[in-house]
Amino acid sequence: MSQELKTVTVNLKSLDQDIKDPIVAGGADANGRTFRIIFDQEAAAQITPETKVYLSWFHRQKKIKGYNVFTQTNDDPIIWEIKWPQAMLLEGDVLCCIELVDSVSIAQSTNFIVHVLSDPNDGSSFVVSDDFTLFQNAVIRLNCIGDQMKKQMVAQKIEFEDMLLEFSKVKVDAKEAVDTANAAANKADDAAKKATEAMERVEQIGNKADAALEEAKKSLAIVDARIDSKLDADKCGITFTDDIPTIKEYIDRNIQTPHLEMVDFDKLVGEGN
Repeated sequence: MSQELKTVTVNLKSLDQDIKDPIVAGGADANGRTFRIIFDQEAAAQITPETKVYLSWFHRQKKIKGYNVFTQTNDDPIIWEIKWPQAMLLEGDVLCCIELVDSVSIAQSTNFIVHVLSDPNDGSSFVVSDDFTLFQNAVIRLNCIGDQMKKQMVAQKIEFEDMLLEFSKVKVDAKEAVDTANAAANKADDAAKKATEAMERVEQIGNKADAALEEAKKSLAIVDARIDSKLDADKCGITFTDDIPTIKEYIDRNIQTPHLEMVDFDKLVGEGN
């Protein structure tokens, strides 16, 4: 009896939901007809970024098992699709369920029947496994490894960004240190210039002092000469000795030990001189 074979769509609101069966398929549907699942409400809440959706099936007559992955075709609403696998489409009844697999668990829907009308031309291209549990565990391990690799990549990215941040801080600190050193060097240069200028001023003052001293010596010599020429030892009552041979020596000695009494210096020196 001919039946209309078309794409089958299941609106899955919960994994406990009964899926209307039998779903009719035929040998000509191998890798052609589509089985579509629309996840909604509670079922959609169980979908995570790491989730993979699989079709788990067991052919009752042929005693073979299979495990095929769906492909996500839409994000909102969440839609996953699969083409009926060729190895499954052997005449008979196939017990199926939908499995949600992530890195830590497998969640299964209720079972449903796919009734296959006739055998496909060739069902040998799909490899099946007699140990279904081992295959499921392998899928979980693969997903877990993928999740760990993703976490490691994120951690390495964060570590790299932290290193860039530290390098930026070191660069800023180094620039500040260079600026501080340059400022200190400039201040040192200014201080050295001021010290040089001060030394030059001191040297100038010393030169002027030497010149003034020389002038003072010259003036003193002139005064000494005038004193020697104008003073009369007899008028002053001075007696010369070997220790005091001149009037100048007499005055210098009495300045150091003052006891000389002069009553009228103008008369001794002479008026007008």
